[in-house]
Amino acid sequence: MKRLLAATALLALVAVAAVATRPFWLAPDAAQAQSWLHAAADRRDAQAEASLVRWSGRGNAAARRAHAALLAHRAVRALDAAKSAPDLARAAALMGQAAEGGDAPAMFLYANMLRAGQGVARDDARALALYQAAADADYAPAMQALTIAYRYGELGLQADASQSRLMDHEAAEALAHAAN
Repeated sequence: MKRLLAATALLALVAVAAVATRPFWLAPDAAQAQSWLHAAADRRDAQAEASLVRWSGRGNAAARRAHAALLAHRAVRALDAAKSAPDLARAAALMGQAAEGGDAPAMFLYANMLRAGQGVARDDARALALYQAAADADYAPAMQALTIAYRYGELGLQADASQSRLMDHEAAEALAHAAN
């Protein structure tokens, strides 16, 4: 009887553990990807980062976004001048990877670096493409950058007041939407 109770308790414990954790072969959902992101960023957990890289490579959107956010976080840390002189080349490389991963804030920041030639060769055409991609993702600061570029004819664009007003309106809409 004791063996039967012990076996039942063990099976119940295994069932609870199986429900509480995701098997490693199942694709992560957004919550799991965020958990890995925080573990990799806050605790520098190499296994969590490896999971993000693995699932990003397999095309999992949640893992790709989380990995891009991790790379952007590292790029910002590389730019932190309070610790030492900022490593612009490293920051640009990490920000470029994060931008390729689809992180809209990283696209905007990397476009700024390309536009100014900080840590990377100046490339207005690539900066314009990144601003537009971030704007397509409803990232208001990118829309504002495009507003200015259209107003003054920068980044290889022709000055266009109507396009500038349109981008300004879209930026205001995105900011209002983000506030709600």
